[in-house]
Amino acid sequence: MRLLFSHRLWFALARLPFRCAGRPLPFVPPCPICGQASLAHVPAGRCTMDYMGCEMIALYHALLFAGQPKPLGQIIQTFERRRWLLLGGRWGADPYAIERYLQEEGISFSEFSGKKQFSAFADAVNRPENRVFVLSFWLGNTVFSGAHAVTLVRREGELWAYNLFGRQTAPVAVTALSDLVSPERFIVGYVLGGDGHEV
Repeated sequence: MRLLFSHRLWFALARLPFRCAGRPLPFVPPCPICGQASLAHVPAGRCTMDYMGCEMIALYHALLFAGQPKPLGQIIQTFERRRWLLLGGRWGADPYAIERYLQEEGISFSEFSGKKQFSAFADAVNRPENRVFVLSFWLGNTVFSGAHAVTLVRREGELWAYNLFGRQTAPVAVTALSDLVSPERFIVGYVLGGDGHEV
């Protein structure tokens, strides 16, 4: 039996306030992070980035590859301050917070959410032009399997995934979106750039 959801309301219900006044802003070198296991020393919410940081890393990569980089420490602080962590970070972060962040920064993007929009997102990912994508999906057939978010970058016709696996040390080549996720496990996807926000 499948127990999955993709509607933003379910994620909003798990958002709890988290404040950590006085904690210094973590410094992470401004370069791609291939696997989040390397960030075990970086706190986020009540956990560390190796445990729950995939949404923030995906956003960090997307901004970096779109030519509008932001320090990862500032992204973490924003997610904490804006209550975008789920159960203080124990369940990760709200994948729809990426939409809010992009809107507030004035960055154009298109959004595709849920099973009905999976094929449209797959079409966008599979097109040959250079683009940057964020993909959020369930790892198994129930919500208890956990969710993950990755950045996909298409350059010169090739598609590369960043932070697909926690201990990844280099980008992973991907043939097609269907190699990563089925429509049933798809939560939300973002395409940076283009004509602007679409839902």
